[in-house]
Amino acid sequence: MYMNTSLIYDFLVKLSANNNREWFHRHKSEYEEVKNEVEKAVLWLINQISLFDDDIKNVEVRHCVFRLYRDTRFSPDKTPYKNHIGAYIAAAGGRKSERAGYYIHICPGDSFISGGVYSPQPHVLKALREAIYHNIDEYLAIVNRQEHKQYFTGFFSDSLKTVPRGFPKDFEHADLLKCRHYAPYSPVPDDFWKNPDCLEEVAKRFKILHPFNRFMNYTIDECLDN
Repeated sequence: MYMNTSLIYDFLVKLSANNNREWFHRHKSEYEEVKNEVEKAVLWLINQISLFDDDIKNVEVRHCVFRLYRDTRFSPDKTPYKNHIGAYIAAAGGRKSERAGYYIHICPGDSFISGGVYSPQPHVLKALREAIYHNIDEYLAIVNRQEHKQYFTGFFSDSLKTVPRGFPKDFEHADLLKCRHYAPYSPVPDDFWKNPDCLEEVAKRFKILHPFNRFMNYTIDECLDN
């Protein structure tokens, strides 16, 4: 699957240097081309993920791609647009889903492939920590696979300084319980997107991530059902 990343990157670079409504309105047609290109790529990824993750089969593109427009109401940064394009492919709501899913982030100088669950609700986060604690061997077997460690080098940072209440402080893998997000992270350089097979590579990494998501979603679904 070919994605016109030059079109996407050129637009994002120019937008970063001209992040104002006047410039954007003059280049609205260019943005519509970029948006169409991204939506085609996300649709292709949904179809590929569905081959190994049945939960994704009915996910719609329009629910996955994040808006370019920033919510500046409570932010000191009043620039109206994001300098990146992201899409979160997950069952039960796409970008608004509470389930573990698959994320792609296109941003000059800061692109990455990710997944899992980011900033879960407190009761879900507690349940995930308990699932890891009580099923540590199963969890480690997933994240210590050679292919997983090859691409997903860790989680997004932002961890507790101490072991959360209710867990033994001498637990051998206590650092795993301090996480606020369980979102494996795979950074990619800008030239990654210049490869004509870049989306095939994204789909490959998402397939590697699937066992991790399955582990997470088993617990998340129990929480959401209660």
